Amino acid sequence: VPGGNSSLASSRRTVMSSAPGWAGTLSCSVCKRERMLGEEFSKKQIEKRKSNPRAPLKCKSCVDAEALAEREQAATRKKSEAGASAGQSSESDVLTCACCKCEMSPENFSRKQLSKGDARRCTNCLADADRQARAAETEKAAVKLEAAREAARAAERDPSKSAAEKLAALSLESALEAQKVTGKPQRARADAGEFGAYRSTRRA
Repeated sequence: VPGGNSSLASSRRTVMSSAPGWAGTLSCSVCKRERMLGEEFSKKQIEKRKSNPRAPLKCKSCVDAEALAEREQAATRKKSEAGASAGQSSESDVLTCACCKCEMSPENFSRKQLSKGDARRCTNCLADADRQARAAETEKAAVKLEAAREAARAAERDPSKSAAEKLAALSLESALEAQKVTGKPQRARADAGEFGAYRSTRRA
């Protein structure tokens, strides 16, 4: 089909450049890194930017570092207070984390976790679980994006695929690319004008 491939390539460029204008321009107010991807920020931070475009953001690494520093400061403060008021701790003050099975003093647990009895988890285990969950989410998104990329390439090479099917595959790839950059779920859709132009080329 004369001109078909060049028209589809043009459609691909149009679809892949459809991310919001602020995509790729995120920056962290703590570490001062700029032009960061949306996936480097939590959903809470992305929602914060959505409600207020000028709101300062903190990347996941900086949030983790601040949380760790706060936990260490709180633990040090509690130990100092306990030492000044009580002196030696008794055996009854030693608690076991349900996750790592380590025995430790109560200051290593949040109030919410202390209320859970034997099911309590220490602050370090909670932080590790949170990091692992975010890493798994990032990996899942990467696998999904790579599958969409391969599907788009396969559709582009397959002569049996219609123009609508090819543009649908490109649109899904574009949506996932945009989500990686902005951190916001994007709706997969092909531009009607591009589809019409490509269909007209195929009929020529």
